[in-house]
Amino acid sequence: MATNVNERNVPETPTNKMLDCLWEARSLSLYTVKICSNTNNFPPEYYQTMTGDMIKKAKDIYRLGKRANAIYVQGKTGHERWEERSRYQREAIFLCVDLLSDIDVAKTLFNIRGKRVKYWTKQVVTVKRMYIAWHNADKERYAQYIN
Repeated sequence: MATNVNERNVPETPTNKMLDCLWEARSLSLYTVKICSNTNNFPPEYYQTMTGDMIKKAKDIYRLGKRANAIYVQGKTGHERWEERSRYQREAIFLCVDLLSDIDVAKTLFNIRGKRVKYWTKQVVTVKRMYIAWHNADKERYAQYIN
């Protein structure tokens, strides 16, 4: 019998934190593209000034996670690799903050429904928290490479 994802007994390992974070970041990216492409929410003439930027940020949040995950911290270059991996994670966290600001402006400017904004904002906050948890787990995991 199949088990729902949130009902599985999965240990809190760095790998699982990373996978969960990437999955949520991917969902955020997809949702942002859908909501920003909907002309009922955003008139097409605002693509250059508003929605294109929001879509790029959401996609970059996901991309940065994929990049961070592709960097293996080990060996003689472990310190440099940790710095790069950590930088990608922190950049994704700051893009979440930026996207939240954009959502706030969009809500006011375009009168987007409160329910939709609440769901979207919750997704961004969840992804941000997951990136922070992943980053903190990595700090413990790669402590030997951190000055």
